[in-house]
Amino acid sequence: MNKVIPIDKQISSLLVFIVLILSVLFLIVQAILTISPPVTASPSNTTTTIPIYEITTRGGLASPASVSGNGYGDRYPLLDVEELFGSCPDEIAIFVHGWGLSETDVKERIDRVKMSLEHNGYFVPLVSLSWDSNVQWDAAKSNAVQDGPKLGHFILDYMNTCRTDLGKDVNVRLIAHSMGSRVVLSALNNLNMNESWNNNNFKIRSVHLVGAAVDDEEVSMDPIEVYNLPWLSWWPPCWYLPYFYAGDGIKSPYGKAIAEEVDDEGKFYNLVNSEDNALELIYPCYEGGDDALGKNGKQEIGISPPPNYVEVDVKDEIKPFTDADANGDCDFGVKNPWTGICFADVGDNHSGYLGFRSLDNHTLLADDGAMNIVVQTLRQ
Repeated sequence: MNKVIPIDKQISSLLVFIVLILSVLFLIVQAILTISPPVTASPSNTTTTIPIYEITTRGGLASPASVSGNGYGDRYPLLDVEELFGSCPDEIAIFVHGWGLSETDVKERIDRVKMSLEHNGYFVPLVSLSWDSNVQWDAAKSNAVQDGPKLGHFILDYMNTCRTDLGKDVNVRLIAHSMGSRVVLSALNNLNMNESWNNNNFKIRSVHLVGAAVDDEEVSMDPIEVYNLPWLSWWPPCWYLPYFYAGDGIKSPYGKAIAEEVDDEGKFYNLVNSEDNALELIYPCYEGGDDALGKNGKQEIGISPPPNYVEVDVKDEIKPFTDADANGDCDFGVKNPWTGICFADVGDNHSGYLGFRSLDNHTLLADDGAMNIVVQTLRQ
């Protein structure tokens, strides 16, 4: 005769069995974690930060001067550039902003670059050049060309000091947005003609132009291929602008300087975006119908680019957000001139290359623009 086991004892036995199974599972998981430890937090969640320096040529300064005070939102101090010359880290990056920015705007841009680079695990010291860009288009172009040699002098002085005082060769990387690309190209041109620079065999480690607001002919190796033909903007999208620009003929063949002054290994990168509203619809109005280098890259016909010139399409990196700097207003190029409505599709936002700021002003809005591509190519 089978003995009937009371229900309470059956439940007790079942609980013991469950506990035993859970204990075995715990031991298995612990063993797995010992072999394969959990993935660490992403760079954006770490406490490592990039040291920020700012130099300025505003007010017609003959050479860049160090800017003191605090960075954007007073969240960190701007460090003294003299300290940079004294320590000579192995590598630095210099960022040059675009057109129409005040000093406060410049601090916002470099802060966004800082957050985006940190998000991608790139932590080298970052220098921001603040230049007189908040003037009308043609005047800003002229300022950019004039400030290029000043930036070149700063780079030469820095690399020469590090080699002379510490016996150390250092890497300098340049990142430029929009019309800041003209400052960088002018700097390369100046260094290409500088006897001290050439005698020391110095090179720029890499250059990244993002949303480059320069003509698509200007990376040519041949001066004959760069046309300086001033003419009035005529095409229909330009009529709503407050004034037209005749095109002042400020064009130069920068290809030789790119080829000779940028490291072949580091490369010269032009990050292009055919949907950039500012380059697609507004730049041609300011430049007599010419196309920007940052839109479709170099002019396809009749241009001889330098051998270290590389184009990377970053259109899909620019998310459909309208307020990259989180100032509560539309960014340049994403407000409809007829309706006043903000709208941005993928690639539209000219300000989005540097990343998108969240409303709390201290973090990224889950996107770093095209800066992830910058870092990826820096590491190649």
